[in-house]
Amino acid sequence: MRILTHTVTAAEDGQTAKQLLRSLWHISGSLLSRLKFRDAITANGVPVPVNHILRAGDVLRADVSDLPGEHPHILPVDYPLAILYEDEDLLLLDKPAGIAIHPAALTEETVTVAGSVVHYLGQDSFHCVNRLDRGTTGAMVVAKTGYMHARCMALLHSGDFYREYRGVCLGQPQPPAGEITLPIGRDPSSVLRRRIDPEGLRGILVTHDHTDHISGVRVLAKQLRLPIYATAGTLESLAGTVEAGTQLIPLEEEQEIAGMGISPFATQHDAPDSCGFRIEAGSRTIGFATDLGAVTATVWAHLLGCHLAVLESNYEDSVLMNCTYPYYLKQRILGECGHLSNETAAEFAVECVRAGTSDILLAHLSDENNSPQLAEYTVGRALQSSGLSVRLAAAPRDTISEVHICRRSPSFASEN
Repeated sequence: MRILTHTVTAAEDGQTAKQLLRSLWHISGSLLSRLKFRDAITANGVPVPVNHILRAGDVLRADVSDLPGEHPHILPVDYPLAILYEDEDLLLLDKPAGIAIHPAALTEETVTVAGSVVHYLGQDSFHCVNRLDRGTTGAMVVAKTGYMHARCMALLHSGDFYREYRGVCLGQPQPPAGEITLPIGRDPSSVLRRRIDPEGLRGILVTHDHTDHISGVRVLAKQLRLPIYATAGTLESLAGTVEAGTQLIPLEEEQEIAGMGISPFATQHDAPDSCGFRIEAGSRTIGFATDLGAVTATVWAHLLGCHLAVLESNYEDSVLMNCTYPYYLKQRILGECGHLSNETAAEFAVECVRAGTSDILLAHLSDENNSPQLAEYTVGRALQSSGLSVRLAAAPRDTISEVHICRRSPSFASEN
């Protein structure tokens, strides 16, 4: 149990409980609402509303403990943890290589960091501040409550947080530095293992013509001789940037590409003829919607019912408003032709899951105004508050993500 306590000073006399909760402990509006409805805010031991006026000497308390049932799908396991540091809010672990943070859908591991932590703490909630891959070892921070997890997320956007990754190499690679830019395909000998596969790509889908989305299109299309599929307005912009001879194929209302049905749909963004995609492969459906300032009726119609939904979760409101961006750029991002916030993505995700979606992949996260952990936390809390369970992840910004398998799982994406 985690209870925050403060004795009201003379200088704070006359402030409301809400004002002090915000200024003292930076409690968010969504958490404040949850605390209010479960009588977790007290003054002198008596539950009070958030507009209650406090007087000097009053003892203000807020119970920010996680409620039971936050993460019901984590299996506790008695596995020794290498604890580097622990206090009432944080657990700092030395994670060994070879153990995953969460159980993977295909491997069904019995031992995970999440399972070990919930067993150690005697609770069913798990809040990972920084994630490490299965084969990576290093320091890993776990918050003991959702409240402290949110506070830690704010550090990711400050100069106080620093991460360094090091790799152990056998031999001396030649050249000593570089990038692997070839397509990845499944190794025929393994369900999980992937390999470089030049035949793995059949075409390139482009949503719109902004530089951060098309900077690699020319080289990729040229090297692998791939056609580019996009709406007419986007192809018109691309025509002058790709190599002569590159196939530019306009997308119709519905089109078959590599055995899949591709249906583009209009999105509200500050780019000509921008779009998202509904992709049907056999009995499985994927919805892809990034770079949109609003969730329109058209977007709803194409994404509801998809098994896997790739949703934009671009920024956290409070971080954006306090970042170094100029005013005009903030207004562009916040506008109806800009981008979706974590809160809006959370609302959208809840409706998608209620309509049958079993996998949510958050995408197009801002490097300065968001983080994978913060986006997952905001969307995950909204789903939990609605009594929904779903596979949830955030796509990395600068690396290839893990493989996501589109499947039906109606019992998993259901209301508790």
